[in-house]
Amino acid sequence: MILWVLASCGDSGGAEGSGSESGTTDTSTGTGTTADVPTTTEPTTGDPCPMLPETVDTDMDFGPGCVRMYRTNIVDGATLTLVAGTTVHVDAGGFLHAGPANDNSALVIEGTEAEPVQFRSAAEAPQAGDWQCVRIGNGSSASRIVHARFEHGGQACDAIGSRPETTLDIHAPAEAFSYNEVRASASHGVILGDNALIRGFEANTFADNARASLRVAPAALLRVPGGQVFVDADDVVEVEGTFDAIEEPGTWSAQTVPYRLLGYVQVNSDGDVTVEAGTVVQLDGSSLEVFAGKLRVAGTEAAPVLFTSAQDGPQAGDWGCVVYTSVGAPPQIEHAIFEYAGNGQGCTGAEHTAALAGPATMELTGVTFRELAAAAIHSNDACNPAWCDNTFEGVDPLFDCLDPPMCP
Repeated sequence: MILWVLASCGDSGGAEGSGSESGTTDTSTGTGTTADVPTTTEPTTGDPCPMLPETVDTDMDFGPGCVRMYRTNIVDGATLTLVAGTTVHVDAGGFLHAGPANDNSALVIEGTEAEPVQFRSAAEAPQAGDWQCVRIGNGSSASRIVHARFEHGGQACDAIGSRPETTLDIHAPAEAFSYNEVRASASHGVILGDNALIRGFEANTFADNARASLRVAPAALLRVPGGQVFVDADDVVEVEGTFDAIEEPGTWSAQTVPYRLLGYVQVNSDGDVTVEAGTVVQLDGSSLEVFAGKLRVAGTEAAPVLFTSAQDGPQAGDWGCVVYTSVGAPPQIEHAIFEYAGNGQGCTGAEHTAALAGPATMELTGVTFRELAAAAIHSNDACNPAWCDNTFEGVDPLFDCLDPPMCP
């Protein structure tokens, strides 16, 4: 392991001391050695900050203090550790990439509440998009980011050919991403890819990001518990559908902002999902399908689950339906609201024009259907007369099924 002792630097970018000594310690031999460490000038104080290497191929620890970075790749199974109290000044267009070849290299950030690790623009007048991203590649499952602050990233990131537009791009089942702040991104704050089954995603804060602060692949959706902090009232959590599915048991947790489904989203046969009371799900035109899996909608009278339009000026027919196909157990939907649905898009290959589609065994309690472009419920079977006990506001017809009941 190589240990870099950095020049100190305060929370606002200023130094708390003027020491400029840098060195290395070879822990394999216990012998300390002095090295010529590239330095640059800390923008506000003139204190020297060592430059993070372009390639980290052996375990290295940095901090506390300040360090400068342009483009750094962590490779060959190495671990780069940034300790509490470290400030990383990122040069214009810079990025940090753990595992560019999908190996098991790792980034470990161990800040504390009192002394977070900070990533900030090296510019004298920082702006959103001054630098690119921190990317955690598919193989970097030992990565861990705790008590860190990321500001002014989000420029299209050259760390990977797809050039994601986000401050953090995570594609590994990392150990943790918790108690972090992601602010002032020129695009998204965090993207979680389909392999980002993070083992601890707790109490993160998002603010002032130009696009949805959190963009999540369906496979990673259940790894985002409640308790995330969204400072901006118009923020959303985007769920990127079409090519992925929810494939595990767990809770779809309520947040203080809505989830926005982009395209068709599916719960497949390995999915056993409970949608938490108070969850708001916006759909941008297509449907949510439960295919041979389970989706229990567990709203309450005080906090129903809302399925609604993603449009700013919502209208009937803005999205398709919630549809259950090839399911074994009776679907359970408790205290939910379906509104602005019924365009048929993605509502099975037959494109049924209804807000909810499924078998006659569906158990509906305290459900409200309103502002629909078509029927409230479609079934290939005979409709269940018990469905009449729910609320229908201006819906005609109520049912699209064999022998529809006449509700009182």
